[in-house]
Amino acid sequence: MAGIYFYRQTHDPERLISQAAKFACRGDFQNAEKYYRLAEKTLVPQNDYQIERLAELYLDLGNLYTDFKDSKTARPEYEKAEKLLAKIHSPMHIVANVNLAATYLSTEDYVRAIHYYLAALDEIKQRNAVSNFSNTSLNDIYGNLALCFLHHGEFSQAIIFFHKSLELITKFQPPALELEARTDYHLACAYREANSLTAAETYYLRALNLSDSGSEKLRFRAVNYWGLFKVFQQQNKISEAIKYGQLASDSYRRCSVSDSKSKEIEGWLRKQRLSR
Repeated sequence: MAGIYFYRQTHDPERLISQAAKFACRGDFQNAEKYYRLAEKTLVPQNDYQIERLAELYLDLGNLYTDFKDSKTARPEYEKAEKLLAKIHSPMHIVANVNLAATYLSTEDYVRAIHYYLAALDEIKQRNAVSNFSNTSLNDIYGNLALCFLHHGEFSQAIIFFHKSLELITKFQPPALELEARTDYHLACAYREANSLTAAETYYLRALNLSDSGSEKLRFRAVNYWGLFKVFQQQNKISEAIKYGQLASDSYRRCSVSDSKSKEIEGWLRKQRLSR
């Protein structure tokens, strides 16, 4: 009887997938991977349902590798899922595109990340499926896409998607103040890079107002002070630049950080003192 039960279990993909998920929840990567691979061998994609089920398995494997290894290992699984789901025009294809985009974002391949995030948003629009996604899920897409545009130097696009992200974040209950502050900061950076200095000042100050003054937030406050320092420096508002440069310098010192930003500030402040 035990032999018959084991035979059935190892030839029933649903049982294998369920077992794999249990191992994954327990943090047992090796057994989770083993059972997902056993399930993969038993799934024969002969109809749309079986194709979608196999694609979901690849998504699960990709998530497993993301959690326990790295995004590069996960990417081939997401790619297999994306191809299968595109073949049957499944709504799950959106998820595959988002997951693929995240793997490229994590390796700083912003061009490919932008491609897959935009593909996901296009499909959401085509399917009129916005209501199928939570505000949190949509915000992840908008926010990550905006970051990709920011890092890729497409500042006007970054600004558009950071604003879309903020529209959603302000609806969160309970309020996600830390997330809102980080988004304000990145939006301020995009405005500063686009030379929209008044808007940059507004969002740096918003980020500071939303962040608390605890010691663990010193680094965040420091980078916002640095941003304001750069804004006023670019506007040739020397007294304001000195004020925020000093605040940034003090914050960097208190969190024991010495990087290019803190060194730039120290050098500039030193020159200002000597010129007086």
